[in-house]
Amino acid sequence: MKRESNKLTSVIKKQGGYILSDGTLGIVFLLAYAYDLFQTYGLQTRLHRKIGKALGIKNGSVSAVCACRYENSGVNKLNGAEKSVTLNNLWFNEVSVVLNKMSPDGYCFGQHPDDMMCVGWFKSCKCSKA
Repeated sequence: MKRESNKLTSVIKKQGGYILSDGTLGIVFLLAYAYDLFQTYGLQTRLHRKIGKALGIKNGSVSAVCACRYENSGVNKLNGAEKSVTLNNLWFNEVSVVLNKMSPDGYCFGQHPDDMMCVGWFKSCKCSKA
């Protein structure tokens, strides 16, 4: 994973940041964007699978974002409260923690301080946790 993580941090540095999601804080979509990011960069295989399982996505065949928009999600089997707790815990206690740990020096992962609907890696380490 180190090499793939280095590839992502290289992209973050080269671009001066990286936006994971712009315009939505919906947990399903944040997880779907993270799933696609992990798939693209070959990151965190166990966590990648865990996100896929929570969203009802089959590994690799279709973008998680498209699948969440157009297919029934595995989390739909849970009732509203269980679903919310499950997905929130996955995002806040696991996924965002891993993404923040992958931040290159001088960057942080979270919500942009001037645009709270924008989630990603930013130069300012004054991000709000996503």
